[in-house]
Amino acid sequence: MPHATTAQRSILSEHIAAILCYAALSLVISWPTVAHFTTALTSTGGDARHELYLLWHTQQVLLGRQPLFEASLLYYPLGTTLLTHSTGPVTGLMALPFWLWGPAAAFNGTLLVGLTLSGYAMFLLARDVGLEPEVALFAGCFVLAAPMTLAGLPEHLTKSFTAGMPLALLALRRALDPHRRLRWTLITGLAILFVLLHNGYQFIYISLACGVIGLATLLSAPREQRRAVIGRTGLAALAALALCAPLLIAILRASHNPALLVAVNPNLPDAPDLLQFILPDRISALFGSWSLAILQPDDAAAQFSHETAVSLPWVGLALVGLGFLRDRRRVWPWLLLALLCVIFGLGPELRVGGQPLLIGGHAIRLPYAYLRQLPGLEFMRTPGRFMQVGVIALGIGAACGLAWLVRRLPRWRGPLLIIAPALLLLQIWPRPFPAEPLRPVPPFYQQIARDPAHYGVFDLPLKPAAGFSYGLAFQHTSSFYQIYQITHGKGIDGGYVSRTYARHPIFDALLNTRSAGMNILRVDGQVSAFASFQDDLAQNGYRYVVLHKDQTQPPDTSFAPGYESSRQLLDVVFAGQLPLVDDTWTTVYQVAANPSLRLSFGQGWRTPESKWCWATSPATLEIESPLAQTVQLQITSVYLHDPQSPSGVGAHGMLDVQVGAQPAAPLPMIAGQPSSVPITLVKGRQTITLTLKAGNFQPSRYGGSDHALLSFAVSMITIAKP
Repeated sequence: MPHATTAQRSILSEHIAAILCYAALSLVISWPTVAHFTTALTSTGGDARHELYLLWHTQQVLLGRQPLFEASLLYYPLGTTLLTHSTGPVTGLMALPFWLWGPAAAFNGTLLVGLTLSGYAMFLLARDVGLEPEVALFAGCFVLAAPMTLAGLPEHLTKSFTAGMPLALLALRRALDPHRRLRWTLITGLAILFVLLHNGYQFIYISLACGVIGLATLLSAPREQRRAVIGRTGLAALAALALCAPLLIAILRASHNPALLVAVNPNLPDAPDLLQFILPDRISALFGSWSLAILQPDDAAAQFSHETAVSLPWVGLALVGLGFLRDRRRVWPWLLLALLCVIFGLGPELRVGGQPLLIGGHAIRLPYAYLRQLPGLEFMRTPGRFMQVGVIALGIGAACGLAWLVRRLPRWRGPLLIIAPALLLLQIWPRPFPAEPLRPVPPFYQQIARDPAHYGVFDLPLKPAAGFSYGLAFQHTSSFYQIYQITHGKGIDGGYVSRTYARHPIFDALLNTRSAGMNILRVDGQVSAFASFQDDLAQNGYRYVVLHKDQTQPPDTSFAPGYESSRQLLDVVFAGQLPLVDDTWTTVYQVAANPSLRLSFGQGWRTPESKWCWATSPATLEIESPLAQTVQLQITSVYLHDPQSPSGVGAHGMLDVQVGAQPAAPLPMIAGQPSSVPITLVKGRQTITLTLKAGNFQPSRYGGSDHALLSFAVSMITIAKP
């Protein structure tokens, strides 16, 4: 019994030593994360803020304040789904102990814990493969210091935590062993569910990995055990399917919401080059500049991104080759998996030296091009991430090679166990990571944080650039306001998540893709979307509009256009109304219900150009009136179809105007001059139909290049109340 206790203590000491080793390596390799642990995020200023928001959301879920897979305070009051978001709640659980020290500590603590556990999980898998502790430590370093992991630290928090994948492979190996208990089949399913709850991409990768390792196990098993292996494979697959199916079905349903933009950027700009698998990554302190100079594409710095960090360490490749030659039976399944990940990681076509490799004038199509065509996989757009599981397979193969070398050269055991990880870390060792200090929370937000009421806060500017069009710049800017939401806890008008709305679901009149032509539609001389905005806010439960002021020193000139656009909006929306707060941080207006007439584009309009908008007859306008009234409809045309003109357009035309089912008087049009007609509106929503008597034409038939059907173009449409 004492002997057994000693053995147990030895095992415990082995695991504690491994965890401490990876924790120390995590602290050093992620420098200067620990130096700014409570004051700044390890971040390039990209995705880290919305990752921090997801950590807070998980905390709120556990406190019973938010639903698990829905961000109800984003795009308030509608909310948005998190089922299609790349970051699941698992990382949020790791952040919980660190919230005592603030948001930055929660983010950085999650990053460090994720790195440590990823190395340790790989250590456990290597031990299960039969490698001794010192060699297994090398395998853990291989994953913890993987280029995809390190390059992703200041970008994607999910990449710092890959522990679920080696744990799933460990569980699968035990599940397929006829000498182990059947409970491992259930544990395998739970491990795969754990991966799914962390990251959808990693779920795809581990599914591939389990298939490869399962097939390899079957082929390697003695003939008398194959039936048992097949049965256990089926049980493990059924367990994984039963456990994951409810969540997968929910994800598929959410992704089929037509309002969501799921297939983001299908052109795959982040597909890596074949040379990037061989050259050290750009983040390498010693070799990064050298690699950029060798590849020399049109823009090498852009091609080497955090999504193309697929570099395979040279010492790892050498050890894998040695392991395959000397320990083929144990290494070949892992080498096969690594090769498949490399093939998928290359993306839809083979590129070498920054250019597609051509055969017969055609690019070489690779399996990834067809993978994305499978139902449910349309969301995939970053092929290099396959190396998250590829480095696990390569790490086991390399560790097997190191194990053989240590057995073959016992006198060199100590130096070999030091030199191998040293060479590994030397090649990849990164430059110090950038830090992003969190912006101080405005005093007004600290004030409303004490208000228990539920309402929305509309943050401005919507983006640094002028204008209000909805898109990536809007979503990226929203991430700053998501961090403020951690303090005030109220709804906001946007939100940066992986897959969100194609068009803004609440304030489409202000933020839709036609905002380039916003000035075309006017009510009593004011931009229509501006004139009705305060009422839109009130109807959707918003209590305040907050304009943020530039606090950078020296002032950020890129911030000015968005600020000035927002200031112009507020001058119209709150004309004559004093701000509730106007300090060095913010200008705040309180929203009041102000029923107003709304005018918006309906059907038949093209995306507006800079000074006009083309329409196809019949085209419609949507009007919502707070009361029955007679108003003046005024239209200024720029071009009018004229069948007799050599160009297809002329200066005169006749426009039929119909309000609902009631026709108004025909409206004679002269290009460049406003024409007006009185129309009677009912209370509520109605449609105005505009039809040019001359009909439509195709510019291409008159010598132009546009094949679309067009009728007339307008520079301004105004509703004037008497």
